Order: sequence, then C-alpha cells, then structure tokens
Amino acid sequence: MVGAFVGRKCLPSFWLMRSLGCSIILMLLPGVAFAQDSRNVTEPSFPPACALLTANQVAGSLDETSFDTARIQSALNACPAGQAVELAAQGSSNAFLIQPITIPSGVTLLVDAEVTVFTSLNRADYPCPGTSSSDCTPIITVAPGSGSGIMGYGIIDGRGGEKLIGESVSWWTQTPLDPRPRMIQLVHADNFTLYKITLQNSPKFHVFGTGNYLTVWDVKITAPTTSPNTDGIDPSGSHDATITNSFISDGDDHIAIKAGVGHVSNVTISHNRLYQGHGISIGSETNAGAENVLVTDVVMDGANAQNQNVIRIKTDSSKGGEIKNITYENICAQNPGHPLVFNPFNSSSTGTLFPNMHDILVHNMHVLNRQNSSTVKGYFDSNGNTFPLGITLNNVELDGFKTSDFPASQVNHVKFTLGPDPVLPVNPGIVSAITALAATPANAVSVVNNISNSNGSYPCSASSFVYLAGELFAPAREVVTAGNLTLTSIVQPIVFGAAAPSGTVTVLESGNAVGTSPIAGRVTSIPISGITEGTHTYTAQYSGDSNYAPLSFGRYTLAGTTTVLTASAASIVFGTPLSIAAAVTSSFGPPSGAVSFSDHSNPLGTAALDSSGQATINPSLNAGTHVIGASYSGAPGFNVSTAQPISIQVTPATPTVTVSCPSPAFANGRKHPYACTAAVTGIGSASVSGSVAITYDGSATPPFRMGTYSVVARFTSADPNYTYAVGVGRLAITHRVGDDSDDSD
Repeated sequence: MVGAFVGRKCLPSFWLMRSLGCSIILMLLPGVAFAQDSRNVTEPSFPPACALLTANQVAGSLDETSFDTARIQSALNACPAGQAVELAAQGSSNAFLIQPITIPSGVTLLVDAEVTVFTSLNRADYPCPGTSSSDCTPIITVAPGSGSGIMGYGIIDGRGGEKLIGESVSWWTQTPLDPRPRMIQLVHADNFTLYKITLQNSPKFHVFGTGNYLTVWDVKITAPTTSPNTDGIDPSGSHDATITNSFISDGDDHIAIKAGVGHVSNVTISHNRLYQGHGISIGSETNAGAENVLVTDVVMDGANAQNQNVIRIKTDSSKGGEIKNITYENICAQNPGHPLVFNPFNSSSTGTLFPNMHDILVHNMHVLNRQNSSTVKGYFDSNGNTFPLGITLNNVELDGFKTSDFPASQVNHVKFTLGPDPVLPVNPGIVSAITALAATPANAVSVVNNISNSNGSYPCSASSFVYLAGELFAPAREVVTAGNLTLTSIVQPIVFGAAAPSGTVTVLESGNAVGTSPIAGRVTSIPISGITEGTHTYTAQYSGDSNYAPLSFGRYTLAGTTTVLTASAASIVFGTPLSIAAAVTSSFGPPSGAVSFSDHSNPLGTAALDSSGQATINPSLNAGTHVIGASYSGAPGFNVSTAQPISIQVTPATPTVTVSCPSPAFANGRKHPYACTAAVTGIGSASVSGSVAITYDGSATPPFRMGTYSVVARFTSADPNYTYAVGVGRLAITHRVGDDSDDSD
C-alpha cells in the first residue's frame, strides 16, 4: 500500500491558502519550533497471515465460558515476526471471546471486518494484586520488542459497561472505580502500529504504555461520555509518535501525552476527528518533561459531552516538569466546553516538581460557539517559585467569547504574544480581556501585541463536522474473477449511542457509479462487474439519511498489472529444452498469484509467481508453429492481465537410424540371403513410427554371395515430430576356410 507523508501542513488540502503563505507566517512567529515526529510516517499495510483462525461464536449470543484465548495465544506465540494472526468470520459465526493475551514482539493481531473480539466479564481473569489500576492485567499486553501491531477493520470490545459475571456492577459503575484493566498496554513496545481497528468500551484507558516510534493510523475509538477514565490513546514516556487520521469519542482524554515514567518528545497528532471527550491533553504526569509536540488539523464536536476541552495541558507541582515547543494549529471546534486549558494546578497535590510551560503556540484555531471559560495560567506559589506560561496566540477566534471567559483567577502569570494574524474577538474580546488583566500587576500578565494584518478566520463551519467514519476495501482474499469484484464498505457512527446509518453506498470510478448496495449493518458488500484490465480507483458515496449528511469516503485502488511473455528461443528443434516465462509487473509493487499458459488457447499449465514476479514453465512442444499465451489470474489488490502472445517454431527432429548386419556371414555355396535390420530411435531413445527401406549396393534384395555390400536404411517418418532419416552400414559375406563349396552360381 502506497503511503502518504504525515507531518506539518499549514491548512488541510481542501481549504484555501491565505494570501500570506504558511511558511512565511511560521517564520514570523516567535518561539516556533518544527515540533513533530522525526520520521516520515507512511500509511501502514496489513502483513501476511501466518495463521487464520475462524470464529466459533455469534455476537449477541455468546457462551461466556467458551474462550478462544488459548488458540489465539498459541498462534501468536508460533507466528514469525513480520506476520499476523488473522481472526476471520465463518458463516454466521463472527465473534471471539478472550481472556488476557500477550502479543509477542514483531507479531500482529489482524481482526477482519466482520469480526468482533469480546473480552471476558469475569473479574478473576484480570488479577489486580495492588490497589492501582496499573497493577491489573490488561486485556491485551504488547510485549517488549519491536514491530508488533493490532490491525484490521474489525472490533475489539472491552465491554466496560456490561455487568461483570456474578456481580451487579460493571467496570464503570463499581465502587471504588479502581482497580480496572486497560484494553491495550504497551510495555516498551517500539515501532508498534495500530491500524484501522475499532476499539470500544474499554474498562479504562483504551491504549496506554511505553514504546518509541508509535504509529496510530485511521483507528476508531468509541465509549460513552459517561464512561470514567476511558482515555483514547495515551502514549507515555516515549519519543517519536504519530497519531493520525483517527476518530475518537470517549469519556476522558481523547489523547493524553504522559511524561511521568520518561521524557516525551517528537509527537505528531494530525488529521483527527474528535467528538465527546476531554480533549487533546498533555499530563497530568509531566515530571520527565515533554517537548516538540505538533497538534494539527483537528475537527472536534463535543456536543452532549461531559467536561469537554479542546486543547489542554494539565499538571501540578507533585508531578510537574518542563513542557516546551508545543504547537497547536488548524483546529476547528464547536460545543467546546473549555477551549483553552493550561493549568499547572490540575489537582490539589503539591510538591517541588514545578510545572514550567513555555514556547506554546496556538495557531489557526476557530471555535464556533461558546460554552465555558478557559484557563491560561503559569505556576506560582507562596514561596516565590514562579514559572510563567509563555504562549503565542495567532489567528485564534473564539466565537461568542465573553470577557468573563478569561477571569483573573484563571488567567494569570502568563506572557502572551499575539499575532501576526488577528486574535478575535478584539474588543470586547480576547485582546481587550488580556490587556485589562495586564493592567493589574498582581495578575502577572504581559502582552506583546504583534497583530499586523486582517487575514480571515481559519475556515470552520457546520460542514466541517462529519459524524461517520467510512471505509472502502476488498476482503482479504478477494480477486477479480471474470471481470467481477466485490468490495466492502463500512459506515459507522463514532459517538456512542448514535443512530445507525441507513440508505445506500455507491461505489464510483471517475465519478461514475459502478455498484450500489443498501446499507446492511456495519459492513456492506458491493459487487462490481465489467472490470477491464488496467488500474481502477474506486471511491464510495454514502447517500445520507434523516440523521446523517451524505458522505464521500474511502479509496480503493485495484492495481493494474502488465504480463510479458518471453521464451528461451523463438525457434527450436523438437526435443530441445524450452523455457517460457511470464513476468508480471505493477507500478504498485510486486504482485503475487499465478499465471496460466496456453498454446492456441489450449492449456499448457499454470505456474506461481516467484518473489521477482516471474512464472516459468518448461513445456514439450510438438513440431509446428505455436502461439503461446499467458494470463495472470490476479491477486488481492492486483488486477488480471493478459500477455501479448509470442510465436515459437518447432521443427521436426532427425531420428537416429542404426543399421545392424549379421556377422560373421559365410557364403560357401549356401544360397540363403543375409538381411540387415535398422532400428530407429527418437529423442531420449523414444520409438518413432514410420517405415524403413534397406538396400544392399542399391538393391532391395538381401545378398547371399560372397562380397562386401554397402547397406543403406532409409526411414520414412509417420510421426510429424520427426523427419526422413538415413542410416548406413556394411555387410561382409566371406568364404569359410575348409569349405570347398562352389558359390559361383
């Protein structure tokens, strides 16, 4: 799968650039560092499966005592690094039930679209030796190492809101709330990848842990807004992470960067769609420090959420540290709760680990409506320890802002820099409010106003918000057959409890409809026919219904291939070894699969492609002209292709004619003839049909008189693979000593 670079960009591609270029704006902003993941992260792809496990249960009628834990764990343990254990549906069976499992280093758990992995509701399956939730056995532990993953279009359901077996409470309603298991916990798991998977209803955090070079791409996380501490993704104590193109709605932080067990740096959070939740956070553990974080292209709607925030740094002096070079840009939000939260007094806990937040940039942020106030403050205490917050606001607009949204109790010990783009509203608004605060020395607020232009607001409107996540793909082993292919679409709401979409999904190619199906639950199959050779790129269009607007989504490319035939020789003699090869290439990577060879449309054989994309046969061809064809049968993601035929001329072979004459042969008056014989053999000593004519010094009559005769055997072939041939020999008839018979007659 071809990846796309994920990193800094000024505006999403579907929005117009302002007259002043992004790079120029960034050069003018004080304190701007190019904070982001140091990698060039590209879209992941599913690894090959080392094992395919099929479901034995049906979602909705689970046998809570029939676990799949052992067979999944056994397959994971046996799987080579770089491969995956695939969980697949089987007929109506579409559910797996697991107790805690561990994913070894380098191995991926791949969950197919129709599959839901449910977790045990037996408390005893999650030992919690301590009182802290971190001591509970997670549902899925990712072992130390590198290159593991959890991928697929399916669902992992933590069942946090369901009653535990034998109890009247769930993980979310028990008293006290902790201890509880997390859904996925990384344990120094470097290069871990979450891709496409839907995670829902975790008992506590959905994803948490340590591991450098984390990649989260197009993941969906869903839990009720009332579900306690169900954070979406919480990378901890690590460097170089990318969380991108994902959809999150939960009961706590959408994303929370935690710097308690180790320093955090070089993080990119990009192109995400967020709903109910507590925002994109850093903290509350920051004692090891966090720096170089880029949050870009966020669309957030916190409608009906509890304790919603947009962007937040939360910490306190019991676990504070230095937080610097943090960039928030290109943010569109509505129903925001608290738009800006920079709070070094997040809890009543105190200590000597003083929070120090500086070089914070908020650039291109537009909030459409007002709900609650903001907190923008630095650290100070009665002992004279002061660490003012250093923050730049550039092109920030909070619609419906009230001056009471920036009260002195919540906005103090701050060094503001404004501009060069506007900060709106101005008066009464953000600018007038912080200017007024700066006039009172006790507030410890300073303002450097660098606003120098009247550029427009960051684009944000009702049409910016999408409440469905869509996918378009081909099932794992689907290939084009006789011009037919079935694609699969997923259209799913992200906000917990939202209505299921109805209507239709249409597959388009170059804007033209090529297949349509009514939505049939979360997963819908859409057949396409009449597919020709070459590359085809399909997108999907959801029709919309009374709850949802139409949605364009997905992109599936059926990669075109080219098949080219070659032969070891264009002309051979019958029986000469011959090699015919078909090379299958694609601009999208090396195809797999097989090639079928033909001779004048008659099958010659089928050969699998090797790692170089070549299939080879070694046929035995009869004499004559042969028109050799080859057809590549396609593979998942690769279209079929037919080679231009080649011609091979096979000329008849000359057989071997071996003459055998009797020896010794004596005359001595005896008048019976001596006849020679001829043996005709073909390639590999094969017998050859035909007739042989033998002459003796030109006569067809075998001789009996004494003398030496030249014997010629002339073979006339009845086999089209062999030609006329001649063999020669000698017949010697001599006189036997002591025999006076007269043979002169």
